[in-house]
Amino acid sequence: PAPSTAWKLLETWEGVYERQLSKRFSLFGNAYHYDLNRWIIAVPVGNGLQQFQNTSQISAAGLEAEATAEIAPRLRADASLTVQTLLDRPYNSGVNSPARIGKFLLDAPVFGDRSSASASLQYVSSRRTLAGQWVRPVYLVNLTLASRGLLPAGFELQFAIRNVLNWHYSDPAETLEMIHTVP
Repeated sequence: PAPSTAWKLLETWEGVYERQLSKRFSLFGNAYHYDLNRWIIAVPVGNGLQQFQNTSQISAAGLEAEATAEIAPRLRADASLTVQTLLDRPYNSGVNSPARIGKFLLDAPVFGDRSSASASLQYVSSRRTLAGQWVRPVYLVNLTLASRGLLPAGFELQFAIRNVLNWHYSDPAETLEMIHTVP
């Protein structure tokens, strides 16, 4: 027999748009919506204690856009932005859930085509903590040097410096568990 809707934990809808506008420029778009059902989440009840409680449905929707371009001979740029929102907000369901995430990357071959050098900027908007506070947005700069075809069987070596500007940031944690309960 077909499963009952009482057992449906996750339902997602997604639409994707991809377009090669020219030999050097591509666009990608994505719209999504999801419903998470039958969650149990940790709710602070005082004195540092938590109680696990049933929640209603959690829903979220978002849009993603990405553009990739060869902006000069042998120089590639890639930029993306995601905007998302929680539609239903049971207690603490929005912990560590950024409304915006952005990335920008420049990549160029070096030493012929045997390696590449890239620089990237990553952005994550402010996020809520379990205590209801907000952490500030994050801006990270990364540099990477990667080999291409130097090693057998497609292996690649990478040397990277992450968080070049030494940005101090926090990633909030949530004690969220997906537990199915019998109706």
